[in-house]
Amino acid sequence: MAIGHQQKTKNENRFYERHLGHVRRRLRRLGLSEEDAVEITQQTFAVAFASGKVISSSLTRERAWISEIAFRLGMNHLRLRRHALEEPRWEWFDYLENPADDQETTLATRELLRFALQDTTPEERALLFERYAKESTLEELAARLGVTRSSVWSKLRTLRKNAEQRARHFLENHRPPVG
Repeated sequence: MAIGHQQKTKNENRFYERHLGHVRRRLRRLGLSEEDAVEITQQTFAVAFASGKVISSSLTRERAWISEIAFRLGMNHLRLRRHALEEPRWEWFDYLENPADDQETTLATRELLRFALQDTTPEERALLFERYAKESTLEELAARLGVTRSSVWSKLRTLRKNAEQRARHFLENHRPPVG
């Protein structure tokens, strides 16, 4: 049994050396930083070795197979990074936690928030509050709701977009008189 394990390790080392440069170049061409490419390269080989299908009869088949694993992991990394960049901090809840010095501003912010969220369900308001006031991660919310991370992200994005549209409408139609 130990001899079979040594042979497997030798084969994995040869496989790793043969494809390391190719995988890293492929990930860099996807637009990953050097640090991310190094990390995803290691993940790629970990996935390949865990599958137990490392050795093939042809270099072309091996390369296509390991390239597909690298591509999927790289694109998933980019997608998750994009979501993190696209989701800005929503400052509205900050006003409720740390009221402004001016009580009038605090009341106006509360009124605006109430108007912006009036068409949402209690569950949707709770989701927004958990994410932006309590700063729960998307993964925590997804686990709590029993859905995927991307479903939570999409729901939050839609709720935020709709609330921001209602807030703009409110501000355009409820401006105090000047003078």
